[in-house]
Amino acid sequence: MSSAEKEATYRVAFLINSCDAYSDLWEPFFTYLFKNWAHCQFDIYLIANFKTYSHARVTVINVGEDVSYADNLRAALGLIDADWILLWFDDAFICQHVDDDRLLKILRDAEESNSPFIQLSPDLPVSYEHPTGDIGIVPHGVKYRTAVGVNFIKKDLLLQLVPPGISAWEMDRSDMSDRLSIDVYALTRDAATAPPIESIHAVAKGRWIRSAYPILKNDGWDDLLKGRGIQPFWEHIYFRLYHLRGKIYKALSIYWR
Repeated sequence: MSSAEKEATYRVAFLINSCDAYSDLWEPFFTYLFKNWAHCQFDIYLIANFKTYSHARVTVINVGEDVSYADNLRAALGLIDADWILLWFDDAFICQHVDDDRLLKILRDAEESNSPFIQLSPDLPVSYEHPTGDIGIVPHGVKYRTAVGVNFIKKDLLLQLVPPGISAWEMDRSDMSDRLSIDVYALTRDAATAPPIESIHAVAKGRWIRSAYPILKNDGWDDLLKGRGIQPFWEHIYFRLYHLRGKIYKALSIYWR
């Protein structure tokens, strides 16, 4: 396939969902991004309220007052010319080299399967339907089936999944995908052990996640770390137990319903 054919087939926008309250994360986010994905072929967009970020490869979309997750996202999507959105959060720092060829193959497989939504996160849900491939279908009724985060989503579908006024949490818990009767794909259990894009989840509820803190400190972000508190210990334990549950479900091929 020629580069022109690829461009025609894969009109993808890499969209980082953020706001001015998290602008302190932009410098480390893009530092890690361009270190580990130097040849990202997608147009890169950053959602902000009024602030800007100066980089030749980043287009900042200022949406004005922070109304809601859905309203901010919808306003940004109206200014993006793309078929697919690679949706991302500002507190997920890409920490390993990104496999471009594998990522494009996943997108091609999704298109051939007529799926408008692909989960790329190694967390739940994963698919147990095609254990030897990179992606498989996620049955209806599975919790967080269309959770926002690390996803390939058709732009038109994303607009349907985020009706005005809802929060990211409400979208995660929505049954909209079941009511729309769409096919949702996710990484298989084996693929999730080495995902095409790996990241460090750095912030939860406005505080540094305890497991991310020493990594960022070791990478020299001491001044950045002073600007936020650290996740309470009880919340850290909850996170660890959540991920332990996920490992158990994956080991037993159980969907979370």
